[in-house]
Amino acid sequence: MIELYNTRNGTMRTGCYRVDATGEDGFAPDPARATNATVSLPFYHAADTNQDGN
Repeated sequence: MIELYNTRNGTMRTGCYRVDATGEDGFAPDPARATNATVSLPFYHAADTNQDGN
């Protein structure tokens, strides 16, 4: 979860992530997505309690 929290887009910390079956826990950082972008994932990380993809 720390790896996802530390995801940055430029100098801004976004915490954005994406589903990645090859990732250690099924997810990977998504530095290309802006924090305010709408996201619809097939499932969310267990630590993402509000399911916003950040």
